[in-house]
Amino acid sequence: MQFIKAWIPFNAWYKRECKLARLPVLTDANCIEHVCNTTNTYKTRIITLLGGEDRESENFRELITDLHHELQAHVIPKPESPLNFSTMIPGITSTNLVQKDFRAYHYKVERIPHGTNFQFDIRVEDKATHSPRYTKTLNRWNLNDIEADPNFLALQSEECKKKIIEFFKEVNPKKPLDIVLRPKTKADGTIVRPSHSIEIGNQVYFVDDKEKIAKVLIHLLYKLRCEIFHGSLDPTEANMGIYKNAYHIQYELVKELI
Repeated sequence: MQFIKAWIPFNAWYKRECKLARLPVLTDANCIEHVCNTTNTYKTRIITLLGGEDRESENFRELITDLHHELQAHVIPKPESPLNFSTMIPGITSTNLVQKDFRAYHYKVERIPHGTNFQFDIRVEDKATHSPRYTKTLNRWNLNDIEADPNFLALQSEECKKKIIEFFKEVNPKKPLDIVLRPKTKADGTIVRPSHSIEIGNQVYFVDDKEKIAKVLIHLLYKLRCEIFHGSLDPTEANMGIYKNAYHIQYELVKELI
């Protein structure tokens, strides 16, 4: 498969880069994180092509648009865990604390480093009296641990339950980074571009943050590589469009590394 041929020089490059950076563990996953979180030739090339106005940049954005459409049309590897521009998890999310007032309650949900993992503290109190309505401490991020908690189930306010879940999701260390913005349609059928967006292709909009887009793209290409390398996805006719676009994107990027 052509995509694998385009991945091999990238693999050799990032292994060399990570050795020079003296990474203690040189797994592919660790190296991909290093590429995402440092300034380097590969990521800089993505950012340049995302914002460029020349034909090469336009072609690159067209390839990303086509890849986006292919991933929407052909869900891989399975419906419950699809790979696309809305489901990537490029590292630990930055939100450690959510502290908000809503109606009668004050909500505080905090993610605290605890050894090699995190502890999650949840506290809901009455704004007027400061008396606690719900408290919970968890040693892992798992929605089921809250939803099955008898004290949570005993809360009379469904609105309060929804807010606890909403704020708990915000401190999820592995929260997917959705960079796709959906356009709105006016009553007359006119498509309205979302605010704070970059138009990648015809009516395809990503967040106006090239650094985030680059990280998501790097992770997505890596995940597509893993599906092939680990034998969990056959290169069938249905998904060949995905890997055709992934190959051309990767080929454009590795040219800078050779």
